[in-house]
Amino acid sequence: LTKYGGSQALADQALRAVGSSVEKSLAVGRRELTVNLYMHKQLWPRVVVTRQMVLEDYQKDPQKWTQAAELELYTITLPFYRWLKEPDPDHPGETRIKANPTLTELHNAETAAVARAKELIGQIKAGADWARLAEDNSVDSRAKDFGGRWPKVRKGSLAREAVEKYAFSLPPNTVGAPLVIRDDDPLKSAVMIIKVGDKKDARTVPFAEAQNGIKTRLRDLQYRQLYDEYMNKLYQGAAVESVDKMV
Repeated sequence: LTKYGGSQALADQALRAVGSSVEKSLAVGRRELTVNLYMHKQLWPRVVVTRQMVLEDYQKDPQKWTQAAELELYTITLPFYRWLKEPDPDHPGETRIKANPTLTELHNAETAAVARAKELIGQIKAGADWARLAEDNSVDSRAKDFGGRWPKVRKGSLAREAVEKYAFSLPPNTVGAPLVIRDDDPLKSAVMIIKVGDKKDARTVPFAEAQNGIKTRLRDLQYRQLYDEYMNKLYQGAAVESVDKMV
């Protein structure tokens, strides 16, 4: 009733439009509930999962219980090209990125990017909102929609090894010094501000922590197998007749 406006009349009208009705829907629901209760009563008493079964499942795949180091990452990326601009001859009054900057120009751009990064870090330490600064300054793919936040970064998942190594070297809830990323392509060179929130070290999940989940999974698997066997038995015992008229 809630789904269709809060009244039985509206629900009945909507359901009749698709070949059903409130009574038919209720009948289907009652039947499904009755079947589920019956199967639960018939099969669950036959489900047996011992501690030894759970332990063997835990021990058969040790790698499954190894969790990589993980952290909450915040980034602001300041590209060098922001300081590698020149007048655009095709559009008076506008600028464009220099196609072939000199080494001196690249050095000056890097210096300017580092200086801007230090300014932003000062604002962050003074209490400025990270998400707003990321949205206004960063070219990170997540800056606009997620405020430069990467909630769960596992070790080995970042494309840039230097960024990952630096991030995982920082203590939790800290902002690092500006990280310079240099690339043969000036368009890919940048200075990054990296902040680490929560941080988890790599670990192996102990059996005491894993056993309840394993037990539940083994019980569900065993129940599904018993359910399939039960239904196959019903199918095999059913009489099926082929009549010309029915065909």
